[in-house]
Amino acid sequence: MNRGSRWLMYSLLCLFGLALFGQEEQEDPFAGLFDEVVSDTPVEEAEDPLEVPLYTELITQDPIRVEGRVSFEGGAGVGLTQWTGGELDAQGGFLMSAGASVDARPFDYLRFFGSLSTELDQSSLRFTNPAIDELFLDYTLQEWAFFRVGKQSLTWGIGLHPGLPKPGNLVGRVQDGASVRLFVPAGTNGITGLVYSTEDFLGPGPLYSDLAYAGSFETNVGPISTGFFAHYLWDDLLSGMVTAKIPLGPLDLGLQFRSDWESSQVALAHFAEPRFRVLSQVVYYQPQVPVNVLAEYIFDTQTSDNPGHMVGLGLTFPTLRILGLRPGLSWTHEFGDHSGQVILGFEGPLVPSISGTLALPAIYGDQGTYFRNQSTDLGNMVVGLGLKLTLNMTF
Repeated sequence: MNRGSRWLMYSLLCLFGLALFGQEEQEDPFAGLFDEVVSDTPVEEAEDPLEVPLYTELITQDPIRVEGRVSFEGGAGVGLTQWTGGELDAQGGFLMSAGASVDARPFDYLRFFGSLSTELDQSSLRFTNPAIDELFLDYTLQEWAFFRVGKQSLTWGIGLHPGLPKPGNLVGRVQDGASVRLFVPAGTNGITGLVYSTEDFLGPGPLYSDLAYAGSFETNVGPISTGFFAHYLWDDLLSGMVTAKIPLGPLDLGLQFRSDWESSQVALAHFAEPRFRVLSQVVYYQPQVPVNVLAEYIFDTQTSDNPGHMVGLGLTFPTLRILGLRPGLSWTHEFGDHSGQVILGFEGPLVPSISGTLALPAIYGDQGTYFRNQSTDLGNMVVGLGLKLTLNMTF
């Protein structure tokens, strides 16, 4: 896929991510608004004893479940390469991918899950060799300790806006390697311990220096949901993080504080000046109101290679339809260099299993600023109009 069509797909994906701040326990008016359209037949998701608090209900013996999925996306767009004096540019492209998963629980204490996927290579028009997305074993010890061993994914932090960095995801690299994860229920949630490694961590030193270590404790203090997180990689960084979320009437307020120290080769011997990152969040979510809001602000004390002050805003309109399509708006801005991105989009089902998305993305800021740099490998356009059709099938 060429640079311009990647830029188009990136703009559309930023809009899809706004569905993330819908609340799962309610009927979600964001569902499908900026997300993939699934098959008309509902598919039951695999139960996960490391994610669902009702642990004892999950200690069951289930038959093997095999699932397949196919996705096709095609898009085209037109836009200007500069705000003033720019040329008109038109781009197009498509993506196709397929995957399969197997979920087996032969015993009440043992579970196996594996998934793999392949996608069409745009340059050769051949499908890539299947890649393993996840492959792990779950082992339950006496219903009080849950182990997961293998290739898995894990996300920490409260950040939701798709156009902003995720400074709270201390364990974002765990899916690139293999790991051992332990969860012990405690209080209203529990304690997690994690040891993992990736190809990038491997070196000539002893085994313990090739590993990353992480842990968390999450619980509720009255109405406040709190989390305490730590991550350490030998000869790299020691990171600590605290999160808190509290409901306030129709609002959900969130605060996240992270600190990083560069450590010497001798573990914990001395540290340089720490780096601090703060994320604040406001979510207004009501199923039957004209507009729902996601707002986030990020402050970072390190500005040489990373943005220092960023804000993101997401708006969806649950009750509004324009020609049968649901509108949404995403805005991100970097205060340090006054660059940003605005995306207005419309999404909805067209025919069974096929949805359409119309996006109007615009990037502003001088050459070399944060958002202009972010878009350099996505195409030369700064403002445009894009259309995407998506076909998803799960069976």
